[in-house]
Amino acid sequence: MQLVMAATHSLERESQGRHHEKSPDAAHHKGHSLAGEPRAGIVSRIQIKLKLTTKATHFLERIGVIRIQMYLTMTATHFLKNQGQES
Repeated sequence: MQLVMAATHSLERESQGRHHEKSPDAAHHKGHSLAGEPRAGIVSRIQIKLKLTTKATHFLERIGVIRIQMYLTMTATHFLKNQGQES
């Protein structure tokens, strides 16, 4: 769990660093959203959170697969050791 939190924190810092890098005319475009449309900054934050969630989910899925593989390997090893002792 600590690994996931550390990875998520790292990705958040990375995305915040990119978020602060604005184009020279960002202020000019800021006020041009139509009524009822979200501002670009809000959409950008939502996209960043979606990317972070996707990366965290992928990371957790990989950990789950690794744990399953380790469990199966340990079970097979235990089974083979028991087979050798019975003969």
